[in-house]
Amino acid sequence: MARTLIDLSMPVHNEMITFPRVVRPALVMFETWQGFAERIGARKYGVDSLTAHYMVVIGDHIGTHMDSLRHMRENAPGPEAVPLALGGCGGPRLPDAGYEWGRGCGEDEAG
Repeated sequence: MARTLIDLSMPVHNEMITFPRVVRPALVMFETWQGFAERIGARKYGVDSLTAHYMVVIGDHIGTHMDSLRHMRENAPGPEAVPLALGGCGGPRLPDAGYEWGRGCGEDEAG
C-alpha cells in the first residue's frame, strides 16, 4: 500500500505563535561565523568565516509535536517512553488504533 507523507513542520523562531501558557522557544547565537574561525585559529590561514552555532531551547509543546500519555495522566509514560522506532512501524498511531504503550516495534510490524 502506498503511503502519503504530509509535512506538518513549521519554522521555529523566537516570535512564533504558541499556546497561551506555553513559553516561546529561545534561539540564541552561541558563536558567530567569524568568532568560530578566530577561536580555532583558522583566521591566521586566511579563513575568516566558518560555521555559526546556536543554542536552541524549546518546550515540549512547540510547533508540530506529539503528546505523551503523561500530558493527560500523572502516572502514565512520558515522552521518553515513546519508541524511536514508532515512525518505522507504519507511522504514528493513536492509542485507539492499536498501539500499546511499552510494546516495541516488532520485526513483523516494520515497514
